[in-house]
Amino acid sequence: MDPRQRHSREKLRGAIETLLAEKPLDALTIEEITRTAGVTRPTFYSHYGSPEALALDAVEAALARLGETFAAHHAPAGIPPLERLGGFLAHLAAGAGKSGRMLELAMTGRAGEAAFQAVQTQLSLLLGERARAVGTRMKKSELELVACFYGAAIAAVLAAQMRGEIKATPSQLGRTLAGLVHDGIGDKLGGE
Repeated sequence: MDPRQRHSREKLRGAIETLLAEKPLDALTIEEITRTAGVTRPTFYSHYGSPEALALDAVEAALARLGETFAAHHAPAGIPPLERLGGFLAHLAAGAGKSGRMLELAMTGRAGEAAFQAVQTQLSLLLGERARAVGTRMKKSELELVACFYGAAIAAVLAAQMRGEIKATPSQLGRTLAGLVHDGIGDKLGGE
């Protein structure tokens, strides 16, 4: 991608993140987005067909960074798998670093339903990938169902925590969620 196009996309992603903190996606206009980003309407439409597409792209960029963080949390061989999962979930509950604000907007519904679904799907994929990596005694269809269930459940719990409905430190929440996942399927994972 041309550096100018990449820069325009970054400005638009930054603008949607800023605006979503103020109001939900369905209340935003193209004019507000382009004004905040400092780009023209044709520039917006050369990259995105709608504010929903821009929000989804911003969430997908945040999820790509989240995937890298997930891999880093599961790389250290000297740390037990349950602790690694707990560390990752604590990181996510603490705001997920650079990805945090956009993921929070997605998980609390402000970035639209497609963005929330993207977060749930990515969590499911990450959990399924990790289960396959440690070895599992589950059939593929069972693994996909279990990963989808836990991905959706974790996304819902994190969204509730971000809305202030759950009072726990990120570390407490990470350990508790990892424990629930492990208690639910730990006996079916070979390396756990």
